[in-house]
Amino acid sequence: MYALSQYPGAFFLDVGGNIGMWSLTAAAGGYQTITIEPFVENYKRICKSVDKNSFHDRVNLLSIAATAAPAMFRLEVPDRNKGGTRVVVVEEDETLGTKDTIHGIPIDSLNLPLDRPVVMKLDVEGHELQVLLGAKNFLQKSYIVYAMMELRPKLHQTPEWKQLFDVLVSKGLEPFRIDDDDATKLDVNNLAQWKHFKHPSVLYYDVIWRKPLFTGIA
Repeated sequence: MYALSQYPGAFFLDVGGNIGMWSLTAAAGGYQTITIEPFVENYKRICKSVDKNSFHDRVNLLSIAATAAPAMFRLEVPDRNKGGTRVVVVEEDETLGTKDTIHGIPIDSLNLPLDRPVVMKLDVEGHELQVLLGAKNFLQKSYIVYAMMELRPKLHQTPEWKQLFDVLVSKGLEPFRIDDDDATKLDVNNLAQWKHFKHPSVLYYDVIWRKPLFTGIA
């Protein structure tokens, strides 16, 4: 949460809140948070923590899935790792009960603050591109000062990634891959090289976007 402390008035946008570890840590530090978490079990856990710690004045929790365009989703929850829960579009011929579906909404439609520094975390198990496409207007207009995101390899095969990353670059942010306790600067013009630093076949790796003079990792 060091990034939040560097920008007075900053708020935390947590996309893929899981059980709320990041959001609750930010709230404990006195920061406003906007948390998006579609899995109802996680949503309830966060609510209990908010109640227990009286964080009602700083935690804004949305039980939706952030995505590129309005849609209905169902959740796929792995038996051994609920943290790997991912959203899947509900097809027209699928029959699901209301309790089994999740509303997908673009971040651009949420009317989030544009005049305050925002620190963003994005971890949505492979749905990152759709989230960012639905947040492009927000990213262009907001005062985004720091972003953390879990990404997958082969970004260069999808042109939209470069377009979205150019938006972050235009906001004065630079990308760094987290390598254990170190950080390696990445080249937005060479996305083919964006991969896990030790094991290229690993399906995810963490990237932070920060201002040039920012010295912290997290």
